[in-house]
Parts: sequence; C-alpha cells; structure tokens
Amino acid sequence: MSGRGRRAALPPSGFRKAPVLDADGLVLRPVSGAGKPLGVWDFRDSPGPADFRRVLVAALAAQGRGWGSEDTYRTNARALRLFFKEAAADEPPVTATGQITVEWWKTWASDIHVRRVLAAVVRRAPGVPAATRVFMETPRRRPPARRGRRRKEAHTREELRTIRTAAAATVRAGWLRIAANTAVLERWRAGAIEHGDGDWAVGEVLDVLARTGDLPRYRSSNDRSVMAQVERALGFEGNAASLTRLFPRPDEIGAASVLLIVHEAWNLSVLKKMDVPSWWPNADRTDPAVHQVDTDKARRGRRRYASNTLVDAGEGSSGGPCATSWS
Repeated sequence: MSGRGRRAALPPSGFRKAPVLDADGLVLRPVSGAGKPLGVWDFRDSPGPADFRRVLVAALAAQGRGWGSEDTYRTNARALRLFFKEAAADEPPVTATGQITVEWWKTWASDIHVRRVLAAVVRRAPGVPAATRVFMETPRRRPPARRGRRRKEAHTREELRTIRTAAAATVRAGWLRIAANTAVLERWRAGAIEHGDGDWAVGEVLDVLARTGDLPRYRSSNDRSVMAQVERALGFEGNAASLTRLFPRPDEIGAASVLLIVHEAWNLSVLKKMDVPSWWPNADRTDPAVHQVDTDKARRGRRRYASNTLVDAGEGSSGGPCATSWS
C-alpha cells in the first residue's frame, strides 16, 4: 500500500526481473533493492577452466544478494580475480572446488583481509571440502601488528576541535570572498551601479563568469587568453584567482567536507555518495535555512537510507554559512 492508502502499482503482465548473471555465467550485473545498477563484473578473461570460474561467480552472485554498494562488489570481484589468477598459476593448478583444501587455502589466503572477504563466497560454492568450509567458518585472530607500523587511532576531542577550527577558517574566508563578489554582481544586474563606476566593469565580468562558468576569452583556435577588459577590471590577478571570485577553491571545498564530517560524525563514503540537495523544507523562508540531505550508509543494511536535517542556527552549526554554503 502507498502512504495514502492506494495499492502500489504492479509491474506489467509477463514482467521478469533481469537475470543477475549473463547466459555464460561469467558476467555479473547486480542491481540494488532500489533498482540501481551496481556495476558489471566480467570474469571471462580470468584464467582457469570456465566451469570452475562459473561455479565461483555464481557463489559471488548468491553472496551479494543483500549487498547494495558497488564498492562491496568491487572489493569482492577484485579478490575473486586474484583467486583465479593464483589458482591457475599454482603447481599443480587448482581447477576445481574440490581442490581447495585447508592447506591450500591457508597458504594462498595468508592475508587475513582477503581471507575474510572471499571466504563467505567460496563457502557457497558446491564441491568445496567440508574441512575447508569448517576452517573458513572458524574466526581467526588478527595477527599482531608489525613493528614500526603505525596503528590507526581516532582523533581526540581536542584534535577534532583544532581540525574544525582550521577548516571553518578556510571555509569562512572563501564564503566572505564569494559573498562580497556576489553582492557586486547583484547590484550590477539590478542597475544599481552606474556605467563608468569602478565596480561596473567588475560586475560585467562577474555576470559572464556566473552565466558561463568562465571568463570572457578571445574567440581564437590558438589563443585562449582572457580579454584585456578582464585583466583591467580584476587587476591582473590571474585566471585561477579570478574564477574563485564566485566559486570556491579546491581546498575550501575540502574544508567544507571536513566540517560536515565532523559535525555529523559521517564516514567519508557517506559524503561521497550524498547528492547535493535541490530543495529545503522551509523554502518560503530564508532565516533560519533548513537543508535536508539524503544519506546512504551501506553497513546499516536495510536501514542504510536515511536523511539528515542541517539547520542554520548561526556560525558553527551544521547548516551554517561556513558548513553548507557550497553543499
């Protein structure tokens, strides 16, 4: 039933879900529960007998039925390709699941990460010896860290405050620069700047920049230089600096991303998958601004899709000008 009590529309008569595996069983084309394609994973060029590869690719398809992340498929597909490569290069080569013994698996999967990623897939393949399945299902302790290897540790609260302060300062500087130039542009478009005024030429150049994303340039096949009027209006500050009058620099975009991560306690993957919001709940008001963004947290399983509300409660808030001006 839909939210208003109407029955959801059914697929047309004769509808069949597209197969995950191609006819030859060596190409995987998974789709998420929301109908989003999750890549195409082709094992036709991997070494080894086709039947051997076909059984394990089918196991990968079965293991991935609950996955909704293309990154997860990429990690497992990369591990399976490595598996096929090493199995074919062994002496004698491993050409059937019955040859995946405990000793061979221990030797090949010495990397605990690879073993953990691929073991769940290999266990599903028919013909794998029972002893190997039991070994794969038994939890293994992570080996002790090598000497000299730096352990990953979380930032302390004081470190996070330092990071947040530095990121906010970077974003604020960019926001103030863009806001000042936007004000000149809006005055120019409103006819509030007289022709001949110093800001008139600046407004004219900014208007082109806002509409096209670039500065006025010579229309020549071998010359992409900006026009002399641009250099006079903007003070010979250089192309890159001129573009940032209305657009943030890469380091400012990175700092804004850091601020969102710190404010919302997100992982980087959440920010990478997040779409820029095209609406906000209180669109009829400008103060305070409320931004609603959709999030995708794959590790939550069925609860992976959610939304976050970012409210502009002033500087330092998650929806404040220094955190969401360019989101």
